[in-house]
Amino acid sequence: MLTIVCAGTIELTAEGAATCSSGWMTQTVVVPFDPSAIDPSIVAAMFGAGFLLFFTPWAAAFGFSKLLQAIRSF
Repeated sequence: MLTIVCAGTIELTAEGAATCSSGWMTQTVVVPFDPSAIDPSIVAAMFGAGFLLFFTPWAAAFGFSKLLQAIRSF
């Protein structure tokens, strides 16, 4: 995330715009991670979706293998 900073003084023009005496510069800002901002219901939904993404192909492969096993034993 970028922010603008002024090393000099900030003055307002007659139109209301801010000007910097030394010129505006951009600076990278690291936003700290806040665990309290995580919604528990969204975490549970993502956790469940991860299991669903694993379980669906596994269940299809398991069912297909049982179908083949039933055909072989018939």
